[in-house]
Amino acid sequence: MARPAHTANGTGAGCTFAGADLAVATVDEQGVVTGVAVGETTITITGASSRASARHPIVVVAADNSAQVPNYDKWKMSAH
Repeated sequence: MARPAHTANGTGAGCTFAGADLAVATVDEQGVVTGVAVGETTITITGASSRASARHPIVVVAADNSAQVPNYDKWKMSAH
């Protein structure tokens, strides 16, 4: 993807996103994550020019089981 990445330390040429387990969650070119099945995986973002990377854990829970989501009652009322 040729989208500039902005951080506190400057602007990079762009970044790529990758999912570790696409059977659990996918990630598109813009970094939007979509849950596919209940489970755990990670999403990695890598700078195009710097090659610096970071990983973020993703947990997909069943849509009908809000008890699995910490602070769900507060989250559902927030502006997200």
